[in-house]
Amino acid sequence: MDKIRNLYDFYIEKLKIVSHDNKEYDFTSQMTEISFEESVFEQNLHGSLFAVDSVDFPSLLPIMGEERIKFSFTRQDELGSGYLDPIEIDLPIYNMSGNTTQNHVGSGKAQTYYLRYISEEQYTNANTKIYKKYRNMKYSEMVQRIYDEYLKTDDNSIEIEETSGEYSYYAQNVTPYRAIADIALRSISSEDNGYNYVFYRDRDGFKFTTLSKLAKQNPILTINYGVKNTPSSKYARANFLTDLYSVEQYDKLIEFNTLESGSNGEACSALLSVDPVRRKFYLNAHDLRGDAGFNQHKIPLLQNSSWESYPHMNNSKTYIENSRRFFNPRSSIEMVITDYAHKDAQYITERDNDIYCSEPEFYLKQTKSHFKQMGTNTIRVSLSGNPKVQAGSVINFLLPEVMSNVSEKKTPELDKYLQGRYLVTSVAHILSKQKYVMNIELVKDSYFSDIESRDPIEEYKFTY
Repeated sequence: MDKIRNLYDFYIEKLKIVSHDNKEYDFTSQMTEISFEESVFEQNLHGSLFAVDSVDFPSLLPIMGEERIKFSFTRQDELGSGYLDPIEIDLPIYNMSGNTTQNHVGSGKAQTYYLRYISEEQYTNANTKIYKKYRNMKYSEMVQRIYDEYLKTDDNSIEIEETSGEYSYYAQNVTPYRAIADIALRSISSEDNGYNYVFYRDRDGFKFTTLSKLAKQNPILTINYGVKNTPSSKYARANFLTDLYSVEQYDKLIEFNTLESGSNGEACSALLSVDPVRRKFYLNAHDLRGDAGFNQHKIPLLQNSSWESYPHMNNSKTYIENSRRFFNPRSSIEMVITDYAHKDAQYITERDNDIYCSEPEFYLKQTKSHFKQMGTNTIRVSLSGNPKVQAGSVINFLLPEVMSNVSEKKTPELDKYLQGRYLVTSVAHILSKQKYVMNIELVKDSYFSDIESRDPIEEYKFTY
């Protein structure tokens, strides 16, 4: 078969359950629905399988939490060049639930149950605690060392985006995942990609990188939202290819909430740093307006507080400069213990020459604001499955305006702000007996165009 046969076509290369004594059994007949999921905010691959079982695997194998799922699937290339690269997983089963018995006409009794599986590294992580001091090195080097010592196996790898500066970090009774998450919160890209580091696992291995760097990638495909064509005798191949990447449904998961944005410090907040050694405190503000904000509240600004310090966001900002989101920074104040400049204080280093400083003034508020900005526009879409789509890839979304004038002779007008490039933050590949679909969450860090007012009456007076 050299061409994809229908919009939801797929091919299962293998689906096997591996027993505790390493015997493999085909599980294709028992599968009713199976999923595989990735997210840039999660360190583990995971998924679930819903089974209708007339063999009684739970008792005969038996299934007791020591088994694995081996699964490989793909589909034909829509351009007729064979099959796409498959998604292949080999993950341990950690849970079985929802076991019920039903009477099936003609086939006797059958069980239904869910099997859930997760990355092997989750077991390694849960069984490991780190007590170690990492001194005078880049955070990216610390991540490499933690990975090499605690997480590295023959089945995984890691890609690391280099961080700036040299620091120290003391891991005190924390798991490898927690240690790297702590480091991610403190990291600043040396490639001018800002603060929003994530540590996650996709099918290719671990990634320690910024969302901004991921968002700079070239789109792997273009999807659209619109009415699908109805197949008929005149249903052309061009219609099929258009429908293949047509979104069935999209939902805006995060709409604006100026009260919440203002109170949680998305645009403007304050940091009260308390130094118990020097018996001092420092009050600084984080304000995306930069100097314009300082002129209003007169609180010294933290480093890299303005729009200009956020990649992609200086132009096509997600809200205007006089937005109600800009609360007084004191309304969203956070207090932390600081060790700012302790390494430069002689009377401190004389007593502790092995001192390490985290200096939250340089990263805490900036990182939190940056992540909130990245999630300002979050959309969930459902469409035909494609194994090329994975967490961390970029998709171009041709999203029409809600009330655009649509006809056979006129191309829909695209949304002035929400069309364009989106980062895939999570994807669930879901296969059933009949079809293969994807549920994808997309985020956009800036609008396609600058915000400007348009007259609704003039824009849409010819719509009806």
